[in-house]
Amino acid sequence: AEAEAEAKAKAEAEAEAEAKAKAEAEAEAEAMELHRREQQLDEELADIQKQMDILQQRANEIYAEKSDIEAARALAATQAQAEYARRDYSSRSAFPWSAELTAMLRGIFGVAELRENQLEAMNAALDGRDAFVVMRTGGGKSLLYQAPALLEGGITIVVTPLISLIEDQVETLNARAPGAAAALTSATPRGEQAAVHRAIKAGGDGVALRLVYLTPERLDKSKLLMSALQAASDCGGLKRFAIDEAHCCSEWGHDFREDYKKLDRLRRVFHATPIIAVTATASPAVVIDVCKILGVAKPGKTLSDGRSTMFFRSSTNRPKICYEVRPKPRGAKAAKEALGELLRSPGLRGRCGIVYCHSQNECEDVAQSLTHEHNTPCYPYHAGMQPEARAQVHSLWRSGHVRVVAATIAFGLGIDKADVRFVVHYVISKSLERYYQESGRAGRDGKPARAICFFGPSDFVRVASLDWYKHMGLQNARSMAAYCLNTTECRRSILAR
Repeated sequence: AEAEAEAKAKAEAEAEAEAKAKAEAEAEAEAMELHRREQQLDEELADIQKQMDILQQRANEIYAEKSDIEAARALAATQAQAEYARRDYSSRSAFPWSAELTAMLRGIFGVAELRENQLEAMNAALDGRDAFVVMRTGGGKSLLYQAPALLEGGITIVVTPLISLIEDQVETLNARAPGAAAALTSATPRGEQAAVHRAIKAGGDGVALRLVYLTPERLDKSKLLMSALQAASDCGGLKRFAIDEAHCCSEWGHDFREDYKKLDRLRRVFHATPIIAVTATASPAVVIDVCKILGVAKPGKTLSDGRSTMFFRSSTNRPKICYEVRPKPRGAKAAKEALGELLRSPGLRGRCGIVYCHSQNECEDVAQSLTHEHNTPCYPYHAGMQPEARAQVHSLWRSGHVRVVAATIAFGLGIDKADVRFVVHYVISKSLERYYQESGRAGRDGKPARAICFFGPSDFVRVASLDWYKHMGLQNARSMAAYCLNTTECRRSILAR
């Protein structure tokens, strides 16, 4: 029994020793493996650090090269600015296109003498510059992009707020240069739209088309159009964007349109394509806001690529227009009697003119009163009429078969008739800027004309109550009322500020 016990104890001791030795061997092997792994990680870290040092060195080299590029770009921009500063855009002979431009103006447009800033703006456009032009109503703004477009070829996109204005400009230009202009609107037949898209894609190559007129909504919603414009840009055929009535971009303006704000995509997508913005009225705040939206350099500033914008502001004075404010009698009957008496006066009787009213019903009422009670044939014009009826009134008025139109602001942008002898505001405009533009439809032939505004406190309340919630709405109405109540300053000087 003792022998068995000793043998058992000995076996257990040997097993324990063997297990201990095995555990020690495993621990030693694990320690060696950990040491080996640690050495491997140290080597990897050292290799990574070496690569990081190399990458950091390369990054420093790249930063240095970028700094050199920025310095070179800044130098090039400075040199370009200096070169542009030396260019005299008022010159009639300093540019390669000068002689051809003069011949085109005479031959196609019948223009022998240019108005203030027209030559400068056209030369700047032909020189590939961004331009912002503020020029009085009837001052010849459309010529600033039409003549360069016909002269240099390619495609110019003209953004205009109203289809009626588009149709009028396309018709007028095609009468001078057949096939040079086309419209892309909801009224354009599909077959014609397809042909225009093809011409745009080709960059105007092989066709007479040079100017495509469209609304900002079309630019925003038509992927097919944007694809065609991209193709034109890629082949160098997209020459410029002309933004007509550019003040519509700005909430500070008197005629803000939401779709105009989306024109910011033009500079983002077509960065190299020049932009010319034209308007009849734009305060300094509106100019800055429009520049921001269109992505062109603000006054006195340059873009990152060194481009600056040429600004041209012509005198807004209309010396041939006599501005007058008359107190408006209380009561609709007395007010219409005063209007009828005015239009029967020797200076206005039988002459061509516009009577601006506040509402559609007022247009109908005034037109009926003038026609049947005051022996002054007058037709209404407002947005509530069928398009065909509005077009007929417009056509009759332009042809002289209708002398007087009682209209809302629907009879606005694009209404261009040379022999308008008077513009009467039966109710004040919503803003002084709008009044300047509407009254400026008189006397575009350079002959004497009259702009007469009836003013009564109740009309101010009517106008202000509609626009008080809009940005600058109430302030605009107050500025119009202040103009009417001012009896110490020249009205023309107030409007020309």
